[in-house]
Order: sequence, then C-alpha cells, then structure tokens
Amino acid sequence: MHESDGADPPAGAPASCPLYLNRNGTCANYKWFNLCSGYIWTYSGWEAGEGIGVAFGGPSQPCVTPEWGCRVKRGIFYFRNIIPQYGQTVDLYLDADCNNDGCREGNLAASLNVDPGLRWNCIDFGACVPCKGLILRQVHDGGVAPSFVTDGPHEAVCDPIHPPTHSYYYGINGSTCVPWVGQPGTPPDDFLTWLIVNQWECFGPTNQTSWGAIKGKFQ
Repeated sequence: MHESDGADPPAGAPASCPLYLNRNGTCANYKWFNLCSGYIWTYSGWEAGEGIGVAFGGPSQPCVTPEWGCRVKRGIFYFRNIIPQYGQTVDLYLDADCNNDGCREGNLAASLNVDPGLRWNCIDFGACVPCKGLILRQVHDGGVAPSFVTDGPHEAVCDPIHPPTHSYYYGINGSTCVPWVGQPGTPPDDFLTWLIVNQWECFGPTNQTSWGAIKGKFQ
C-alpha cells in the first residue's frame, strides 16, 4: 500500500488532522517510522483491550525531558480501513516510560472513545513531561477495530540494517509489554505515530509532586 510522509486524507474524506499544519512543536517533532519504502503494513483483528504503542525518548530525542520545561503538545496517530461513525472507536493514551523499556509506568493523559478519521488524527494532550521516556498508545475499546499501521525503518534513508524497534504490543488491559517484530525477514517497523513537544512551558515542584502521585498508584 503506497503512502507518503505528509499525505492527508483524500478529497471527500474526514480531515481531522492536516499533518503539515500540526507538526509545530517548539522543541521537536519526533517519529521513528520512515515511509521511504513507499508502502505501509496494516494490522487488523484486534480484541477489545489490546493495544500498541510507540516509545519516545533517549539520547537521540532530547526534548523528552522535564529539565527544559517540556510539554507534550500533541500526539498524532494514523488509522486505515475505517468508516467514521461506524463504531470503530479507540482509546488514545500518553504514558510515562521512565525506564525507557517500552513498558508503561503510569498514565499522564488520555482521550477515550475517539472516532478517528482516515489517516492522521491529532490529540492535544497538553501534559508536562515527567521523565525522559514517554509512550503514545492506541487501544481497541470494543466494536469494530480500525487497522493499526506500521512502516520502517527509522533511519533517514532505507537500508538493510536492522534497527531496534521502538514499537510495542500491549496485551488486554496492558497485561503484557512485548517489542513489535512486524513482518518476518524485514527490519523492525514502527507504528505511524508523531510526538509533538513544546519547551519552557512546565516549571516548578508541582510537576515532580504530580508524578510522584501517579507513580504511587502503580506500586
């Protein structure tokens, strides 16, 4: 299935998130996938409560940090094989991943029962970054599930080197956390997800206190 990095919905389809207009973080606009392959993979058949996600952070993504007063302005998610107002709703989450292992440690923000449009969808989370790791997660919440979509690798150009995956599968109600492998014999691929980050918007001890309260709920 051919696709381009900036493709918006075709004429006549819902345009919930024009991609070029919404990649406007003052600190960074992060993604791992790379559409240089010219195709995408679609995955369907999800059970209610199953989900996938993409982990952000680490040395190559320095805007995922509380030290610069960073705030997640927006998450941008991608869906295929959907018909709006057909019950293909999903729950979209922003989670903390302070261990940088792809496994969520607590929820920072959520947008539930989202009825997505075709291709790109924006969710303005507005949550402060509590540590140097985040996850944008998509969960099938019942009914007819849309298709979740991957592409790879994440390098600036396509090459045969197998990079580490930054995408994960999460079992029903988050019961498991497994790195996403994708198609056999191909480099690891990542789900089409953007993290849009602003800086100099979150300051003071309130952020640390809030994160301490969140962690306490998961101990």
